[in-house]
Parts: sequence; structure tokens; C-alpha cells
Amino acid sequence: MKFVLKWLQVLFIFSILNSTNNNQFYQNSWALVVGINDYDSIQDLNYAAEDALAIKNMLINEYSFPRENVRYLIDKEATQTNIKKELSNLM
Repeated sequence: MKFVLKWLQVLFIFSILNSTNNNQFYQNSWALVVGINDYDSIQDLNYAAEDALAIKNMLINEYSFPRENVRYLIDKEATQTNIKKELSNLM
């Protein structure tokens, strides 16, 4: 999980640092966005899934990521197996 959170932080920081670049740069970019509200062993979060959806929409609408290049997993979909599968699909 820490691995996924670190990659989300990297993606977010990268998008902020490059926000002045031409959106054509992102037309061949890929992203995996994960938001988990429901946890078994720690207190649930309130807005992670909603924030992930907002990031997904921002990448598509503001940065011109192709919709089919933005993968999105939330809650029960965001299993270790599915995250690894989606990350391997991005490479």
C-alpha cells in the first residue's frame, strides 16, 4: 500500500510541476489512480475514492490524458492483485 501511495504522490507532484507544459505532452501518458475509503485494519477514510475520481477527471479533462489510458480502482477493486496487474499493464 505504501508503494501505491508513493506513486500517487509522485504523479501528483509531477503534474503540478509540469502544469505549464503543453497538454499535448500528456496525450501518450498513462495513469493508475487508486482511492480506498474502506479499510479492514485501520479507520476508514471519507474522501479517498472521491478524490481519486477527481484526479482521474483532472488528468482526462485538464491534462488531455486519453480516457482509455487512465485506469481507476476504488475500494474493493483496489486489491493488491488488481493494482499489480494494472501497474504491469502500464509498463
